[in-house]
Amino acid sequence: MRIVDIRSLKNGTRVARNIYKDSVLLLSKGYIIDDAILETIRNRELRNIKVFIDDGQLSEFEMRGGVYYVDVVERHHKSVRLDASLIVNGFIDTHSQVFVAGELKVNREIMPYSHVTSHGPVVVTGEVYGCCLVGCEKMELSKVGSPDGMRTMLSLQDYSLKKLQMLKELNEMKAAKIQPLMAKLVAPVTKVAKLGKKVNMLPEPTKVKLLGAYKRYVELNEEKKKITTQLQILDEKINEVSARPRILVRGPVHSGVSVRIGDAMLFVKEPLHNVEFNLEGDEVVYKKIRE
Repeated sequence: MRIVDIRSLKNGTRVARNIYKDSVLLLSKGYIIDDAILETIRNRELRNIKVFIDDGQLSEFEMRGGVYYVDVVERHHKSVRLDASLIVNGFIDTHSQVFVAGELKVNREIMPYSHVTSHGPVVVTGEVYGCCLVGCEKMELSKVGSPDGMRTMLSLQDYSLKKLQMLKELNEMKAAKIQPLMAKLVAPVTKVAKLGKKVNMLPEPTKVKLLGAYKRYVELNEEKKKITTQLQILDEKINEVSARPRILVRGPVHSGVSVRIGDAMLFVKEPLHNVEFNLEGDEVVYKKIRE
């Protein structure tokens, strides 16, 4: 399935589904392109009218600038596992299984019976209903659930925060190991600094030993500086991730939606609109978003 400009299609092409549900042009599923619709587009001077067509070919995942792009994630892709962020120009089809190592952006719907996991922020412009959506750090959604109460799960986990904290601990362990090694080298390094060029007048074994110690000290010091910089970056990132709002829904949230943050769960029993879900203590709470 692909997204194409309708003006590039030939008569007789069947539309899989419409990408825009608006008053300008609304084509029903299965509509066959004919002269009448092409004439309407020309007369109204419509531009950028795009539709989904199902030509029997799977949409291809294309890597550009370290990010994957795809028109449609189809059920025929089966289990999709990507090692970077993903931008979906269209929708994620029913019964899809998707794992994304980075950020996820979907410009249309995530459809029922799909299970989608992202180890980064999630942004979905279309509807999210009848599926399970797992993200990290933050979700920004437009519509969640369906009026008929179709069960929908939103789960926000702190994989990214845990990973950042783990990286910080590893860097702190490295720094702790470097410190005593540098302390042992202070004496020979001080001696080299005092001798200056006279170090070349020392016996060869002594000179090699002192200069070797000096070189090792410089290497350790450079590594220590890099670790210090990395720790500063990690601290900033941890504060940023911890302080972010959790799940933002700038539209309706229907009953039948379950919201999970960490180990806490909230079941939406009555319709909500424009809300932000957060974790306070051991409970998921929500509040109105300022418009």
